[in-house]
Amino acid sequence: MLYRSRDLLQHQFFWYDDWPGGLYASGTAAGTRSAAPIAGAWAAINHLGVDGYMRLAEIVRDTSTRFRAGIAAIDGLRLTHEPDLSLFEFGSDTLDIGAVADVMDDRGWNLDRQQGGLHLMISPYHARVVDEFLADLAFAVANHGASRGVDATYGGVV
Repeated sequence: MLYRSRDLLQHQFFWYDDWPGGLYASGTAAGTRSAAPIAGAWAAINHLGVDGYMRLAEIVRDTSTRFRAGIAAIDGLRLTHEPDLSLFEFGSDTLDIGAVADVMDDRGWNLDRQQGGLHLMISPYHARVVDEFLADLAFAVANHGASRGVDATYGGVV
């Protein structure tokens, strides 16, 4: 979308300050996503149809449940909120969650760091890797040192 002036553009911004990751602001109608992935999602849903979409939604639901149960089973970790489905954050009241994320980085996982913890967004692909992720997460909790000081990805504008 193009605006005639910066003043008109200011009316489009969305600000939300009650998010676990800190202040969230977006200048687009689709949040952090551009129009291209939205168009791709529309095409994929039309290709899959209702049955295909429901099959993938069940995989995401079941995989999210496995992630949540696995995280809850690791001493020191907790979900920071009860998710609606497949987008959630976990953190800790006792562990240096940044240091845990550092170990996860070293093991090949790139987690979004938020001010309240680590952010996951589950897709059907994650059904293939949930057990490996949880094993690496348990290892990271048991074997982390001091944080390397990597800043939060979200919520850092405050």
